[in-house]
Amino acid sequence: MEKTAKIVILGPAPPPYSGPEVMTLALVAGVSHNPGMSVKYLDTQVSRSVAEKGGKHQLRKSLSAAHQTAKLVHLMLTFSPDLVYLPLTNSPSFLGFLRDALFMISAIIFEKKIAIRMHGGYYVYAHKQGWRRTLVRALLKRVSLAMVQGRRLKGVFNDLVPESRVAIIPNDIDDAPFLEARKRLPVAPDHSGLKRVLFVGFMAPSKGFRDVIAAIPLTPGAHFVFMGEWLKPEDEKEVRSLLRQQGVEERVTFTGSVSGSKKYDLFVSADIFVLPTYYAYEGHAVSSVEALAAGLPIVCTDHGALNESVQDGWNGFFLPPSDPAAIGRRLNQLIQDEALRRTMGERSRQLYLERFTLAQFVDSWSRAIQACCKGNYPWPGE
Repeated sequence: MEKTAKIVILGPAPPPYSGPEVMTLALVAGVSHNPGMSVKYLDTQVSRSVAEKGGKHQLRKSLSAAHQTAKLVHLMLTFSPDLVYLPLTNSPSFLGFLRDALFMISAIIFEKKIAIRMHGGYYVYAHKQGWRRTLVRALLKRVSLAMVQGRRLKGVFNDLVPESRVAIIPNDIDDAPFLEARKRLPVAPDHSGLKRVLFVGFMAPSKGFRDVIAAIPLTPGAHFVFMGEWLKPEDEKEVRSLLRQQGVEERVTFTGSVSGSKKYDLFVSADIFVLPTYYAYEGHAVSSVEALAAGLPIVCTDHGALNESVQDGWNGFFLPPSDPAAIGRRLNQLIQDEALRRTMGERSRQLYLERFTLAQFVDSWSRAIQACCKGNYPWPGE
């Protein structure tokens, strides 16, 4: 009988809700049913909001990480895992890497294999110089497996991890909540005639939300829903004032951060998903996979690993960055052409079922982890 792999999964649990938190919950739920694995989970959340992830409150976060490291050491002694899995921190502050270093050094001391996952398209610590680069290199060379979210991200570690140890495992999600929302919301027709355009992401300029705001006057046939946390109160005040001045505030809804059934209701009641991001750290945005599961055409930039979710002209359109006029043109095209909108939405759903179900993610992740535990290269599916 094949030996059961003993795995410690580290990762942040919500709140706040963003891609790493969503994927951590999905992963822990999925692998709990894998008979070939015995899993212990340790929550590594240190931020209380999305805004805090930008480098704020580092002392409190560092103290939390020290406490979490003590828990990991306890698991090393009592559970004796074969491998420790760590979704990487990617904060502008180097203290973020030092928190990860505590976990990695603990695994090294106990002679455990290390698997990491990069949630994003740019690993800031791989570009450090001097003693910082030396430390990053020293720890990353001990990594047995590194997961990235898309084909074009294999070089995200800047050669500090050999590509032979890099596995491509995109974000996948469970669509059961979307199916339940469909049953719950046989939504009454919108007699205003407006189509619902959904933006999901934290409200930062590099996520493209201001470009969508600028496109609203150009898109009279749409009602815009923005789902995400404001990073700065003054930004919200400024944007709401601008919308009032333009006379379009009645066609805009800001929901803030949303989770649970309300989130899925917003997805399935939308007609189009838009994400014109140029965020430096963007990887394979979980929201783009959620849009696939909801059966929505996607209008986005060809940035990060979004090309995993979108085939230009097939299930959506790629946009140049910072181009409100282009956003308006593509949204108007989809709003006015019901057949195109429906066809692209059906293709998104088809792509989700073919490549991005939770079962596929858990299977790909589990096979890569089990191969890592056995020392097998290259990774399954490569």
